[in-house]
Amino acid sequence: MGYILLAFLSMASFGIYYFIVKVLSSHIASPFIAIICNAVALIAIILYALFIRTTIVPEHKINTIRSLLISIPISVGLIILYLAIELGPVSVVLPIVGVNSLVAVILSVAILKERITTRKVFGVLLALSSIVLLSL
Repeated sequence: MGYILLAFLSMASFGIYYFIVKVLSSHIASPFIAIICNAVALIAIILYALFIRTTIVPEHKINTIRSLLISIPISVGLIILYLAIELGPVSVVLPIVGVNSLVAVILSVAILKERITTRKVFGVLLALSSIVLLSL
């Protein structure tokens, strides 16, 4: 299965997930939803790692520390996201959050020296304009 198809499947899964989070957040506290969903996700990821027969614990301690460090921005982002979904319309919150890939693109070009084409720059500009249009 190619990475483009996997990306679309991931996008669809997250879209369904966040829609359900919005529906449930009026009945269940969003921290509880986050805890349950992430606990189930942790179990699923461990089972997947075992299924593909990869090591779960890195060989070098520094890689464990790096993994712990990257959990900080995702944890902060998830807490803020659940609060935003609870307080605001999904149709505004998720398009704004969804452009988080723009941050990754900028960092990849600046730090990893990935090549960006004119077409990709145009796509980024379209993504930014979608935020403006959806949040008006």
